[in-house]
Amino acid sequence: MAIVDITPAASSYIKSLLAKADRRVLEIGVNGKGCNGMSYTFTPLSAEDLRTEDEKVDLGEGYTVVVPRECVLYLLGSTVDHEETFAVNRLAITNPMAASTCGCGTSFSPDFSKIDQVEPSRA
Repeated sequence: MAIVDITPAASSYIKSLLAKADRRVLEIGVNGKGCNGMSYTFTPLSAEDLRTEDEKVDLGEGYTVVVPRECVLYLLGSTVDHEETFAVNRLAITNPMAASTCGCGTSFSPDFSKIDQVEPSRA
């Protein structure tokens, strides 16, 4: 089971970004910044940077998304999608562990009381 679900649109977008950056791995994590307490982070990595304890999602074609072990509870059951409108072109996360999110969707406040209601992706 995967900790996060990566939509086909997000997978394609991630692969194209990583190819441009000459990387094969995207780390999706969180840090303690943002207007709502926690912010999502997206960091291209080299394969050498992978840690065995991190959660991995194989995107195929040699590309991987990793969620650091220390971020798993914050991202459990999340869906990563690609959002493209006239104004934005980005990865968007739908997070069932979020109690609230900011208006732009880049930060959230976690609610760990929801953990019993969240199931990891079957991907």
